[in-house]
Amino acid sequence: MCYLGYFINIQYVSLFFTAMSRSIVRQSKFRHVFGQAVKADQNYDDIRVSKVTWDSSFCAVNPKFLAVIVESSGGGAFLVLPLSKVGRVDKNYPLVIGHSGPVLDIDWCPHNDNILASCSEDTTAMVWQIPDHTPSRPISEPIVVLEGHSKRVGIIKWHPTARNILLTAGSDNLIIIWNVGTGEPLMTMDDHPDLIYNISWNYNGSLFCTTCKDRRLRVCDPRKNEVVAERLCPHEGIRPMRAIFTKEGNIFTTGFTKMSQRELGLWDPTNFEEPIALLELDTSNGVLLPFYDPDTNIVYLSGKGDSSIRYFEITEEPPYVHYISTFSSKEPQRGMGFMPKRGVDVSKCEIARLYKLHERKCEPIMMTVPRKSDLFQDDLYPDTAGPEPALEPEEWMHGRDADPILVSMRDGYVPPKTRELKVAKKNVLDTRPATRRSMSAVDGSSLPPQLLEKLVEEIQNLKATVLSQEKRICDLENKLSKYTNVSGSTEECQAEVRLICKPTALASHLKKHCYTLAQPPLARWPQADPHFQIITNLMWPTKEGAELQGGVRFTRDNLLLKDGGIVALDWAVSLTDQQAQAKRDHHPGGRFLGHHSSNPAIVVIIPNAIGRVTPHLLMLCYKALQQGFYPVVFHRRGHGGCPLTTPRYQEFGNTSDLAQAVAYLKSHHPSSTLLAVSEGSGSGLLLSYLGECGSSSYLTAAACISPVFHGQLWFEYELPWLYQWIALIYRKFQINR
Repeated sequence: MCYLGYFINIQYVSLFFTAMSRSIVRQSKFRHVFGQAVKADQNYDDIRVSKVTWDSSFCAVNPKFLAVIVESSGGGAFLVLPLSKVGRVDKNYPLVIGHSGPVLDIDWCPHNDNILASCSEDTTAMVWQIPDHTPSRPISEPIVVLEGHSKRVGIIKWHPTARNILLTAGSDNLIIIWNVGTGEPLMTMDDHPDLIYNISWNYNGSLFCTTCKDRRLRVCDPRKNEVVAERLCPHEGIRPMRAIFTKEGNIFTTGFTKMSQRELGLWDPTNFEEPIALLELDTSNGVLLPFYDPDTNIVYLSGKGDSSIRYFEITEEPPYVHYISTFSSKEPQRGMGFMPKRGVDVSKCEIARLYKLHERKCEPIMMTVPRKSDLFQDDLYPDTAGPEPALEPEEWMHGRDADPILVSMRDGYVPPKTRELKVAKKNVLDTRPATRRSMSAVDGSSLPPQLLEKLVEEIQNLKATVLSQEKRICDLENKLSKYTNVSGSTEECQAEVRLICKPTALASHLKKHCYTLAQPPLARWPQADPHFQIITNLMWPTKEGAELQGGVRFTRDNLLLKDGGIVALDWAVSLTDQQAQAKRDHHPGGRFLGHHSSNPAIVVIIPNAIGRVTPHLLMLCYKALQQGFYPVVFHRRGHGGCPLTTPRYQEFGNTSDLAQAVAYLKSHHPSSTLLAVSEGSGSGLLLSYLGECGSSSYLTAAACISPVFHGQLWFEYELPWLYQWIALIYRKFQINR
């Protein structure tokens, strides 16, 4: 009996500890979710992710396409790829262009997988129709351009349930809600006194929450145009916050403590006095971007510069925010995209998929629940939001609310038929040619989709061919006119003086007011001979130049380049007080040509290939100082006494060297206007720099000056053998020295 009693007691103890363990370990079907990156051949490689300093995800994804904001010269652009186009992305792959400034945010329409909205520093938002087939040239014509902000637009969000309702927020502290079908604003909110960090709609789109630089969390009713609730300092730190609505109506926030520790919070918008939960995370500078799955109530947190993704489950039981796990990798992320539930693979028990942006690639990461059965898991995949809108714009504006229309995931995601954006009567598209659009609407139903795609592709190829032929014809006409108007004789060359530029308003102004451009040059042979002029410039300084030697001197800044090379910036200084007084007498009121702003303009002067400051450049420096400019002479590697510290040496100089010098001047003189002037063969370096940098250059204006008449023709011809031999001997002497 003793042994039996002992056995019974042990059995009771075992049952007791089993019950205790069940009460301690939280029961959740998502407790074992793990993240896994795809294989290397399933990545999207060679993508130049944007380097704009803006806290957005830079990536948007839906079940059909992946969109990434990329680096682009001459304006903003983003890349749109079909999800199946994995591997290396061709550098000439057509981009979506149209913004004149960097793109800051993009968002796919939840009701049409071919519609994408973008916003930019150029103060506009645009809506694009993305074709299913790969375009043959860049997409440059948006469906709708939304203009209403006075400063850059950094946030763009589609309404979750109403068709064609789009929200934008800009640095002018305005929130504008648009009807994309008409291109007109429905309402404007100006309740925010400072920069808006982020905006999130609630589940049915009746409210949205915002975080602002004034450290307030607000809940707004857009149709009443009022703030219905707000909380001051939900996180005590001064760094940016983020907030999102949960499916139950609570608000999940990320922010910082006073000690710069990252912090999570869960709030009830009907009672902002105390948080439902507040959790400290770690110490880091990166703002945590939350991505929320309403079907599983899991929040995925990704910080720019972090190499990990943390995920938490939100429940109605304390402590309400439950840490699940962390996915870690070696490389930091520069952005993140979150796939809607319609795009996950149910056969692999995948509950979420994130697209991590590296410096040069995009890497999909799958979040999976381990299950042994291959059957459809009903508990993991409740009905999710489908692509059909629940409301029309007019219904939503009149106060009606509706939850998203749900679809089953049992048979996986089936892409709906491609639909064009529906427009209302006052659509902005009415001003565009509608022939092709109307024909496709009438006749397209009777044609197979494959034939339609083939016809559209052929039409685009024909248009591209026509454009290239038009450009070629224009180039040939310009060359023909050059050889027709300018013959070989000197007298015929002098009979016509042409301004080499496009027929712009500036060209018309110069032809009207610069009389030397409308009259033949006064010089005749031999003075007009280019060889004679070159020798004269090199051998005999002008009298004025000799007199200026005592009035202008140079102070040098040696600039160390990224690869260890050295270039020089010689600042022209030392005008006497008498000369300064003289220039004031010439300009009444004390306002000089170089002082059109609060800070004098800087003139970057580029000498010819010989590299020395000629009397003409000396005179230019003197005149620039008289007018209030700051002239600085740029000396290439090995020129003007610069030591040649690297084997990188070019006759006309390197454009990257000039770009670094211009960037250095802009960083040290941010309020000054930068101009550039080149002499003779130095124009090759300046023109190459302008061609490579385009509108991203810090130069406001530039001029190329030739020491000979008809400098363009002289510069385009091949260098005579005598000059080549002299230049070779001169370079060898410089290198040996």
